[in-house]
Amino acid sequence: SYDLKFKDNEYWPDSAIGGFPALPEFSICIWFNLDGAKPKQRNLGPMKILDYVNSADIIKSFPIFYIESSINEGDTQGYISFMSERRGASLYFDKGNKWHHFCLTRNSITGETTLFLDGENKLTDVYSEGLTPSSEGRMRIGGFARTNFEGKISGLNIWNRVLSDEEVHKMAQSCDDSSGSFKDWYDIKSELTMKKYILHEPSRCMA
Repeated sequence: SYDLKFKDNEYWPDSAIGGFPALPEFSICIWFNLDGAKPKQRNLGPMKILDYVNSADIIKSFPIFYIESSINEGDTQGYISFMSERRGASLYFDKGNKWHHFCLTRNSITGETTLFLDGENKLTDVYSEGLTPSSEGRMRIGGFARTNFEGKISGLNIWNRVLSDEEVHKMAQSCDDSSGSFKDWYDIKSELTMKKYILHEPSRCMA
């Protein structure tokens, strides 16, 4: 496998992947590590890992959801968040050079969304009922200029169904123990402009 680190001040056109169907149900899982990320000043906000826009116009479109992570100045913990239509939730973890496994599962019709951290089901709530990723949409990975995620990511996989708690728990035991049914980490590598990222291969991810 491999890990990616986003270069500073890269922009959206080089970081978008497409080919998605409409996703009434989906799951996204990713490994991430905040090592090397500097605490963000609060007025700059969190660092985005990825988002999804319901349009091929990735410049002007507002994301229907996004995943972000950060360490705020003076805090002893990092966090990772899911946001949709100005609502969302954050999961917290101790800072340090450690890889974490994050998953979200979602029924877009009902809005039921479950967030997992390191294999544990942390919360389920309803967000943006009826807001469905469309077949014209694009997922942007990094490329958010001054709010680029400064850590590393690995093992981003996407399913067109809701994963069970048992499946997510098993995936969190090993960095290589998953392959998305719709897009897997190897598919994604072939779609990105890799010169815009810092590539570590083989992966240094450790559960």
